[in-house]
Amino acid sequence: MCLGYEDVNDHDFLRFNPLFATLCGKKDPSGRDRIHPRDQGKACAGKSTLNRLETCEGLFHITGTKKIEHLPEKIEKFFVKSFLKSYPG
Repeated sequence: MCLGYEDVNDHDFLRFNPLFATLCGKKDPSGRDRIHPRDQGKACAGKSTLNRLETCEGLFHITGTKKIEHLPEKIEKFFVKSFLKSYPG
């Protein structure tokens, strides 16, 4: 949502977005190193996986209209943990 993709209707763009792939921790944001030939050149997951992300429990929760809303305390915890992991000891 921060990058301007409101829902899974934009999955085709998300799959090819190298910035999104980098933010997700992909080692190869171009997708050239993917194992299956059908996935090569596509750095991120397809619509089925993105749909599971959009409708799952986790950092986000779904309202009655399936609009994703954020849970600030979980997002803050994620960033703190990620920051601390980036430093040895």
